Amino acid sequence: VRAVTLRNAPTWTLHLDDCENATITAISVQNNLLVPNSDGIHCTTCRRVRISDCDISAGDDAIAVTTLDNPADKVSENVTVTNCTLQSRSAGIRVGYGNGPIRDCTFQNLTIRESNRGIGLFVRDAGSIENILFSNITIRTRLHTGHWWGNAEPIHLSVIPQRKGASVGRMRNIAFSNITADSQSGIVVYGHERGSISNVSFDNVRLNIRKSPLDASYGGNFDLRP
Repeated sequence: VRAVTLRNAPTWTLHLDDCENATITAISVQNNLLVPNSDGIHCTTCRRVRISDCDISAGDDAIAVTTLDNPADKVSENVTVTNCTLQSRSAGIRVGYGNGPIRDCTFQNLTIRESNRGIGLFVRDAGSIENILFSNITIRTRLHTGHWWGNAEPIHLSVIPQRKGASVGRMRNIAFSNITADSQSGIVVYGHERGSISNVSFDNVRLNIRKSPLDASYGGNFDLRP
């Protein structure tokens, strides 16, 4: 998919499902920021995907990598995202959701602007997330009025069972380097039990937290909803 403009989608704009060797480059996604569920690019159980040089504004996740409710042997892996500008009322980059593993992905040279969350990694089901690299990324987040999930975290990592007693995967080998964030909340790393998140590194991560006029009504320490 190359050099096209997609506008005002009411739901997921460009959905790759069970794809291999896909290239998405120089596309523009311009959605209404007040429309929930209007993801920009959503990859489910895809392998060897390259996304580059895109400009995306979406009411939901700008770029998402998940496995959804596919069988546990379905994998999302080797997804590379570079040189993109992203805006979202949810997360600029979302990784995680579903029963299959997500692994070996790289996100680099990105600008995430005016989003509710910058980068979000969420394990809620059996699928684990591992070997993910984020580098050379500028993030700006702010609180929004309304019922959007998240509290303006620039980076959010959490592992929590979707339902009481359900099995849940792990998150490991996650690296952040050369990240500059200007936000209205802090970084969240939350595991429901010891060892559910391991080997996370932050190298040259600069975070400025600023006040918001919405702190009293929409702020708070963190929001664990995915």
